[in-house]
Amino acid sequence: MDKNKRSIDVMIDTIINALKLYSPTLPFDKTVQGRITEVLTDNFYNVQINDGVFTIPSLSDMTYMVNENVWVTIIQNDNKNKVISGRRKK
Repeated sequence: MDKNKRSIDVMIDTIINALKLYSPTLPFDKTVQGRITEVLTDNFYNVQINDGVFTIPSLSDMTYMVNENVWVTIIQNDNKNKVISGRRKK
């Protein structure tokens, strides 16, 4: 039993290490929290995400206000391809 547990632990560690190595570049959508810092024109907003501010379009026709919390979807893990996907409730 102890030998089987060690084998399973090694397999789990290998999978976790592979995910840590490859997940930043995998092409999947990722959703993060943001805050509107400025309302621009044509459905575009400046949104603070962590320590950066990005100009991002809204996915819908919803309007947002400054300091409103939103969800931002990063499409296919490409930081240049972001959209506001909706309001975030506190």
